[in-house]
Amino acid sequence: MSKFVKLPDNLKAWKINSLVSSENGNELYKISKKDSDGSVINAYLRHICTYGESYNDEQIKILEDEVKFLNNISQSGDMFNYIEVVSNNDAEKEKFDIYIISEELQTLADALSAKSFSEEEIIDFGIEISSALEFLESKNIFHGNICPDNIFITKDGKYKIGGFSDFESKITDMSFTAPEIYNKKPADFTTDIYSLGIILYYMCNDKKLPFENDNSDKKSAINERLSGNSVYAPVNGNEKLKSVIVIACQPENENRWKNAGNIKNALISIKDEISKTVNTVPSPAVISAETTDFDGNVFEEYDYSDSDEASDSGNTDIEAIKEANNKTEIKNESLNDDSKKDYGDYFNEDFAADSSEKELNLPQKNEENASSEITYAEDYEDEDKKKNVLIIVSVIVLIIAALAFTAFCIINGLKGSTEKATASTEQSTIVETASTPATTHSATAKPTSQPTTASPSKKTVVQVVGYGYNYAKELLEKEGFVVEIGEYKYSTLYDEGYVISQTPDGNTAAEKGSVVKLNISLGVEQIETTAEHKTEATENNENNQSATSLQKTDNSYIFANSDSSYLSKNQISSLSKENLSIALNEIYARRGRIFADSSLSAYFNSKSWYTPKYTAEEFSRNVTFNQYEQANLQLMVDEQKNRGYR
Repeated sequence: MSKFVKLPDNLKAWKINSLVSSENGNELYKISKKDSDGSVINAYLRHICTYGESYNDEQIKILEDEVKFLNNISQSGDMFNYIEVVSNNDAEKEKFDIYIISEELQTLADALSAKSFSEEEIIDFGIEISSALEFLESKNIFHGNICPDNIFITKDGKYKIGGFSDFESKITDMSFTAPEIYNKKPADFTTDIYSLGIILYYMCNDKKLPFENDNSDKKSAINERLSGNSVYAPVNGNEKLKSVIVIACQPENENRWKNAGNIKNALISIKDEISKTVNTVPSPAVISAETTDFDGNVFEEYDYSDSDEASDSGNTDIEAIKEANNKTEIKNESLNDDSKKDYGDYFNEDFAADSSEKELNLPQKNEENASSEITYAEDYEDEDKKKNVLIIVSVIVLIIAALAFTAFCIINGLKGSTEKATASTEQSTIVETASTPATTHSATAKPTSQPTTASPSKKTVVQVVGYGYNYAKELLEKEGFVVEIGEYKYSTLYDEGYVISQTPDGNTAAEKGSVVKLNISLGVEQIETTAEHKTEATENNENNQSATSLQKTDNSYIFANSDSSYLSKNQISSLSKENLSIALNEIYARRGRIFADSSLSAYFNSKSWYTPKYTAEEFSRNVTFNQYEQANLQLMVDEQKNRGYR
């Protein structure tokens, strides 16, 4: 027993049961105590001791800050596995002790080695951990070593995070570590989001890391990922879940989810969609039509005439998930600027296919059924005549009743309108006396201090500038306004998909049912070297590259300016068949189209500028091409038709 540490007086309720591990000045014990109800609480005790030459003012200040930090975490709710953190500074003996007590729980690493997680369990895990990360963001804290060994599971299946101090966990395994940690570059909140993404990837990829396969072992896979290569989608999970994971695992911080609230909302949206799908019993007679048509080429080709029709139809009325509210100011100087892309509400689409895209699979009549119908047709003929007579009589009675009711309404309506006119005159007089004389509220006038009761049909237009389009649409439609999209414009102030401006302005009065036009941001315009600035030899060399060689160029385009200027016929005609198809799909990829074909998905996922956002069905409902994209798409479609590819 002499090898066990002596506990301070404020920890005397705990009993040391066994020593788990011991390093120089860092020991781990199993401990227990009786709870107030008589039950036994089991826990771990980590004892850190600093003494001798290591005991100095600088080291004491570091240890005191660490204790204060861990106590702050332990008192922050049940998302973390700390129970108590105590310190003791004995200046006379020049000794500083820290006692960290944490719950005795199963680690996620142990759970992963024992079982496979279902898609629903994976999504629930992601929601819980991203909620914890969201809380940490609000406290300006990032963990830096989110991994299965530092995530714990309670008996009732809840997840908790531990391992916040270097005393508890040091990064010795880079399996789930972000590239910036490995390369010793500045970390930020997205560093933890990246690690969460890799864990989700591992769970959805048959417990294999990105790039890990029969031809590449774990160590090689880790090196390939940490070198900055974009990961491909995991093998399991629906398309939206895969997209969430791929965005979280982007090599560059600015291309990942902007904050934990965004990825949490996306996962909640996916969970809701899966729940609706499970609870809805589909009709066995309805079959969804195919959305992608291939002609033997490995790349997807889209008929531009179809995209025009989809674009004209506008956005559907869908329920939006509210955007993440925890946008905190990072005070730590080592953190990057919070200027990344916000994906908070684009995962709120209705997955129901349009009825025009479905076909009925009706059972075929066999010869026996046909014969049976002929045999019994005469028996039903007389009965049908009787039914027809009854229907005609019923219709006549209903028409007479309707005419009588209409006459009654007209007579009473005339009387009521007279009374209403008198009452309206009296109300108008009262309102006019209460408000400023000769003041007329227009659709763009700023509201006065008086309530907008002068015209009951008018409502105050909600201020939605800076909101995601779907959420803005929901707010306006709740107030009775009709929402239309005005223009898509580049913006340095608002991320892609957010409202730049609105007409009428927010907080002004407008007639209920009137149209509110919203101008939507395309994000910051990317200025890249275009074909016009290249030499003819360079351009021809690039145009003749194969799709395979282009995959190795992380930020390359076939046409970097296809969304901002008109392409020429000469530029298009010089492309190979493969590159022509890539250039066409590049316009879709720039707008976030998720591709079903694995080769095409892998190609665009290797591009640093590509962010998968919309499935095929969602894309047609949510994306409207600008004038340059429309013209360039049509030009390339015509070229494919001229060559006989379509």
